Amino acid sequence: MRYCCAIEGKYLYPSLLVLFFLFLLTGLFSNVWADCCAKTGLFPTDLTTLREQVDGFINLIPAQPVHGKIYGLFLPGENYLVAGSVMGVGYRLLLDHSFDEIIVLVEDNSLPDGIWIPRINRYVTPLGTVSLSKHFADEILEKSHNIHRTPKCPPPSFWYQLPFLQSVFDIHRVLPISVNGMDVKSLESISAAIAPALKNKQVLLLVVSNLSSGNDLVSLGRLDRHSLEDLVNMDYRKLWNDAQSGIAELSGLDVAIFAMMLSEKMGAHNGKLLRHIATSGLPVEKHTGMAAVVWYDKSSSNRQNRTVYDMSVKDGELLWEIANATIMGKSEPKVPNELKRISTGVFIQISRNDSIIVRVGDLFTTLCLPDAVRKFSRLLLVPGPTNKSFKRNLLGSTLSVCVAKPIEGVSVPSPDMGIYIKLGEKIGLLFPGESSELPPKQRMGNACLQAGIASKSWCVPETNVHFFTLKVFSRSSLPFF
Repeated sequence: MRYCCAIEGKYLYPSLLVLFFLFLLTGLFSNVWADCCAKTGLFPTDLTTLREQVDGFINLIPAQPVHGKIYGLFLPGENYLVAGSVMGVGYRLLLDHSFDEIIVLVEDNSLPDGIWIPRINRYVTPLGTVSLSKHFADEILEKSHNIHRTPKCPPPSFWYQLPFLQSVFDIHRVLPISVNGMDVKSLESISAAIAPALKNKQVLLLVVSNLSSGNDLVSLGRLDRHSLEDLVNMDYRKLWNDAQSGIAELSGLDVAIFAMMLSEKMGAHNGKLLRHIATSGLPVEKHTGMAAVVWYDKSSSNRQNRTVYDMSVKDGELLWEIANATIMGKSEPKVPNELKRISTGVFIQISRNDSIIVRVGDLFTTLCLPDAVRKFSRLLLVPGPTNKSFKRNLLGSTLSVCVAKPIEGVSVPSPDMGIYIKLGEKIGLLFPGESSELPPKQRMGNACLQAGIASKSWCVPETNVHFFTLKVFSRSSLPFF
């Protein structure tokens, strides 16, 4: 039996006499389970520092809502000080979800070819202890004789996920599964065998893998593009063939393919890219592609998750009434439940004679539409005596409620798309049609300048660049009382 110290990350070995006594008490002569703890250097040993850093990454980038049941999440396997922004956007997506079981799939080249479940009782980080989900592990092992036990602790790529899981879910158990050297045919057979054990539970699959790596950013970007296309389309056969032919690359190819197979068998039919970056200096002069991709079932979203495209003109007029009532201090109309089921970006704008007086809002918000409209409309109010004169000056102005829909899979915006650029806390925004006479890259540069950053910042991996369309609901004047 093996014990570890969560703070120092070292194994502590009791005397043989104590071991013998423990064996007598527990009756584990033939089946000794070990504890495993995070190695020193993976992350800060101070609990407060670690929690603040993890929470900071989770809240660093605005949430990207996914309307449907989530089955799998593809995340990078590097130290979170490098990959934290990518990991954070993936884990933020899970904040309002719950799962019966969480599987973390990782690649471990130190193991023989096959699929392995650690014979580890507990996993210890500075944030606490997480136990192995033994009953779930036993159920999976019963389904397939091609999955084996190993006494080895999981690799660092698994440990990087634990502090995020502990922060998001306050989890008490997890099931790590290591994969190494498997082909598609073998993975198909094993995934078909264990799928029944996953279907009768709410299971989340976390698959840990980087994308391509190398010294040439241009070649890396080309490889990443093919890999991401296959991951988003959940086309594991094409991903395997693309990797074999050298036009796609993943550090954990068999892990990703196994996860897609299982996600598909559980019910996932859709994929969405949440974030993609290329980091530098791992080691020096080497670049590594990293991404967060979610696999989900859009058809399971039902009426609880309506979209912008479900909105009617009447819905838009009602949102306008809410904004106007908030600004003017009036009682607002009754809001139907259907409108409360839409969550997307919102901007509130006041203009006069085609000149913008003020514009507030955000492309990403977890609030329902009516609440988001109220929140951003309140930002227009000036507290104190000047508020009355502010309202009076709005006479003859146009109030617009602009409902935004982010666009996925686009690298260059067309003139009828808006541009949203964020670097740190600085945000630049161009609405659809604004500066439409300019080339797309110059428009993106203008959005950067509006954010107060260099015009080429949209090229930097740390910069978030999104494009969107709008539904605008306006009235030519604001009634004043």
